[in-house]
Amino acid sequence: MRIILIILFAISFSAHAQLDQHQRQGLEDTKTLLKDKKQRDDFIKTEKKAQEVDAKVDALAGTSKNKEEIYGISAEVMEKLTVETGGDPAKMQKILDEAMRNPEAFYNKYFDDKAKARVRGVATDIEKNGKPIQPGK
Repeated sequence: MRIILIILFAISFSAHAQLDQHQRQGLEDTKTLLKDKKQRDDFIKTEKKAQEVDAKVDALAGTSKNKEEIYGISAEVMEKLTVETGGDPAKMQKILDEAMRNPEAFYNKYFDDKAKARVRGVATDIEKNGKPIQPGK
């Protein structure tokens, strides 16, 4: 679950409702920021919280490939959250707060089979490279 918590941090670094034009643009900008290393690095230089999150991702990921995969998964989950909440930041924060208390429930609800396979792939790679994920952390 540690990798899920890191993904939650990355998301914050930043029934389905329809998004208006401004919400769609904000979502696309956020996804681009999470996926585009140069944009993300430029943003990280200016934001202390983003620096802290990025340091946590670095500490877990072990490799730049894993880091990019974590941010990519985060972008996809961010999109699901945004659509579900209609882009309402208070609703999104409430879901993320709940996710921090119960990451497994969040994982089961917001990660499709493809995203779960990607998480398993990153976790496996981290373990192979000597950075095992400890249960519950």
